Amino acid sequence: MRLYVVAIGAVVTLSGVYYMLQEGGIMGNPSGPNGLTAMGLGIIDIVLGLIMARPSKVSAQTGPGSIAKVLIDRGVYGTSVYQLAFFDHKLVLKRLATSRTTVLLGLLLTIAGAVLETGNLLVGAAAGGLTGYVVQEFVTQKRRERILKDNSLGSTGLGDVEFLYENVDDFQVRGNRMMVSVADRVFRINLPRGYTRTLGPVLARMVPSFYEKLVTRLEKDL
Repeated sequence: MRLYVVAIGAVVTLSGVYYMLQEGGIMGNPSGPNGLTAMGLGIIDIVLGLIMARPSKVSAQTGPGSIAKVLIDRGVYGTSVYQLAFFDHKLVLKRLATSRTTVLLGLLLTIAGAVLETGNLLVGAAAGGLTGYVVQEFVTQKRRERILKDNSLGSTGLGDVEFLYENVDDFQVRGNRMMVSVADRVFRINLPRGYTRTLGPVLARMVPSFYEKLVTRLEKDL
């Protein structure tokens, strides 16, 4: 994610530099403000990408004081982004962001970029929209860090979801999707590519009671 964000910033910055060199740019003849907004937004993107923490992906929590056994840094359920925490007796989805805030932030920065970038309206709009995405990813990462710092993984608040293992009827991982069945309802959680390859072995090692319970139940059904 960090590399992707920095790459976005580099592209936006280069687009700004290009218009700064053209007529109407600060280094053009005649000179003007063209390209300054895009370059400024690109630099912001690069800085945020460089200070953004590396994604933990699927991680086993073995350190002293760890309550959650397995953490997944990102999962999408419905229109929201969550951090997933597997405990000895439950799975908790901590909401990090909603599509509403993501779209609103992106829209506001898209409009701002289009208005402020005098070199090219479309370039300004694209730069603003991409910066909105970068800012949202940065804020999401900061929320993950705050949840860990506050040790609030096990608690549920507005927008969070909790599954007690005793109520889970089925648990499956297919492709890039994790499916939790509870009382004839299936919760489909989309994970980033590659996460599911390591999820099964980590769960088997860190949360054997949950993993073995489901394996036994599935074998009985067969």
